[in-house]
Amino acid sequence: MTNSNNDNNDNFFDFFKERLNFVNINCLERIEGIILLCSYIDSLAGYTYGGNSSYIRFKKFLIECTTQSNTWKKVSLILLRQYTESRDFKYYDDLINLLNRLGARTSDFINLDNNPDIHTEELLSECKAKIHTDKYNLILKDIEKFDYTAILWNAYRNASVHESAIQLEQAMNIKNHEIPYYSNLNKFINGKLEPQQTCFGIPPIFLIRTIESGLESIREKVDNGHLKLQLSNLYTEQS
Repeated sequence: MTNSNNDNNDNFFDFFKERLNFVNINCLERIEGIILLCSYIDSLAGYTYGGNSSYIRFKKFLIECTTQSNTWKKVSLILLRQYTESRDFKYYDDLINLLNRLGARTSDFINLDNNPDIHTEELLSECKAKIHTDKYNLILKDIEKFDYTAILWNAYRNASVHESAIQLEQAMNIKNHEIPYYSNLNKFINGKLEPQQTCFGIPPIFLIRTIESGLESIREKVDNGHLKLQLSNLYTEQS
């Protein structure tokens, strides 16, 4: 029985490794690749924690089971800044001033290597110390919308799987970056080159590295007897 379980476990890990290899070769910088990679993360979160697909489970897997968790804990200060500037509410003034002090000025983002993002908990601590308003809880909810895991879930996973609305540039890594990055996209409008808003990208290769480290984490849990894989869905998919 033990040998059979080991064989089944090996099949599980081989199953996902083969799929990562397929994406890497065939559709790494295409929208189809983003759809598959997000689905793999969702599936691995399910094998790890059980239950139905949800953002809570998705985020928990990225934070607890990958060596990239230090990056996934960050919040996009630039996207948060763009959002607050588009909202005509007085109580955002203090948040915008704080983001300025933290280096989140969109005009600075001509250099793709310029990334001021910090951990969500660090930003929440800064807000608690420097923002004094009865709308504080609303600000916290807005901040949560722009942590890296929420961006991956909403702007990548949901937009591609449910809405088919993911932007093409989100499926491309224009500078071969291996970690999340910012870029300034310019477009020709009526014959003129017009600057666009600073955009945020999560490279597909970063998702592959995340999944690879997640698989290693699951393997360690299985080998130590801390996790028993439920493989019926895997074999159904294979057949």
